[in-house]
Amino acid sequence: VSGTVKYSKYWTRDSDEDGETSSPAYVDNPVLYREDGVYEFSPTQKFDVFREYEYEVKDDALEIYFVEGGKRAHMFLSLKFVPTVEEEGGQWVKATSDHLCIKDLYSATFRVRLNGLSASEIIIKYRVKGPAKDYESTTILTPAAAVS
Repeated sequence: VSGTVKYSKYWTRDSDEDGETSSPAYVDNPVLYREDGVYEFSPTQKFDVFREYEYEVKDDALEIYFVEGGKRAHMFLSLKFVPTVEEEGGQWVKATSDHLCIKDLYSATFRVRLNGLSASEIIIKYRVKGPAKDYESTTILTPAAAVS
């Protein structure tokens, strides 16, 4: 099956009535990551698609879980970041992890450019290979401009 998928992606976090998070994102406060898109099978056949994940820091790892039916399901990836050599204009950390989906292997690489304690860029690459899938995807996330 071939086709085109166009996505929009966003993060959400539980907040109090003032819109402020009640604790830092890394303290017992998973972040929901959702991808919404349209899968275009042909010019006349288009389907809305989405996938949700929960990101949560546990001990020294970033754990990513599938969300199905609005509830956390099984683990997708567990990432342990390590510093890399300074490259591309800054300090980066990197983590890799694999996930076997039936017979298709998802090999993930997450790279985060640090600006002090903040992330100034996140690059997520998936290489998917197996009997049903064969593709590579790259997502680059950067902070939105501050709104005054």
